[in-house]
Amino acid sequence: MNILLMARIIAKTGVGNHVKQLSEELVNQGHKVWVIASTNEMAIGQTGGVLFEQVELRSKKPITIIKTLKRIHQIIVDNQIEIVHCHHRMAGLYMKWYNLHWSIPYIWTLHLAPIPCDPIHRMMTSYGKRAIAISYEVGEFLKDDLKIPQKDIRYVLNGVDEKTLLPVTKEEKKQLRKQMGIPVDKTVVALHSRIDPVKNHEAVVEAVGMLTPDDREKLIVLCSGEKSGAYYEMLQKRICELSISDCFHFCGWVKAETIIGASDALMLPSLKEGFGLNCIEAMFMRVPVFRTKTCGYRDMQDYCVGMEDVAAQTVLKHLRGILSGEFLDEDRINFAEAFVRKKCTVKAMTEHTVAVYEDVLREIV
Repeated sequence: MNILLMARIIAKTGVGNHVKQLSEELVNQGHKVWVIASTNEMAIGQTGGVLFEQVELRSKKPITIIKTLKRIHQIIVDNQIEIVHCHHRMAGLYMKWYNLHWSIPYIWTLHLAPIPCDPIHRMMTSYGKRAIAISYEVGEFLKDDLKIPQKDIRYVLNGVDEKTLLPVTKEEKKQLRKQMGIPVDKTVVALHSRIDPVKNHEAVVEAVGMLTPDDREKLIVLCSGEKSGAYYEMLQKRICELSISDCFHFCGWVKAETIIGASDALMLPSLKEGFGLNCIEAMFMRVPVFRTKTCGYRDMQDYCVGMEDVAAQTVLKHLRGILSGEFLDEDRINFAEAFVRKKCTVKAMTEHTVAVYEDVLREIV
């Protein structure tokens, strides 16, 4: 099958990682894959047999939009593309415009919920033949808030390439900590995400500030993500105001196996999510997961510790539980690993996605 994946941007985010892994696994399974987006921070196309082209999908200027549509058409014709898979609302809108003049089937994956869903935004939401939900809650949002018919919704859980997501020994964990410049004898909690208000790092900062001095002495919060921007600067200022700099280590963008391998727990205190890709990465590595009950929680509720809300007091309770060992349940870790190995590999995700493509193409024959 000849497949085109479209995204508004490819950034160092869960969505960017998803598009990279999906595209490469599609090639592994025998398909030909092209990816177009306005940016390419994940270096798609440099390995894995995927072809990438930078095409502007952010502009609102009519002339640029027309040029982009013509370029998309050329890519589709030259490469005999059979189906287009959109990964942002803007990509779906471009394909809606495209089909006003030409014709090709397309589908859309929603990676985050909630998103704006007022009447104007619903008019701008074009999913083509199918809308893919990456979690139960995202599916409910598609149906109830974006008013997409249930018959057009398909559920495909996110998956990751698990080959490097292996549990580490105590000695390997120590070595990873030494490499990252953090103490080897402390309890390390990972926040593995971009540094953005929606990820709610500030609740963790406030919670650490509420710990006793003895508890703070035992803890390191290890944060990945780009060390820049207004939110990052605000966090740094607040950390200094609370005199808790020794409790935080910002390591920049690193591979999941590095930050999770160095950690004793992973925390996802997000205000909203689509699934929680970092949660399943941690489960593969047998690191316990603590997360808010945002999208994706219902699919993994038996395998993680749910945080009742996004408040700093709630984060504080869970940090205390991690430090005391109260919340570290070996049975839950075992069940979590079994769950992700069965349901959340990139191979399984890709096979389920291809099944959606095939379903759509059968309809139009």
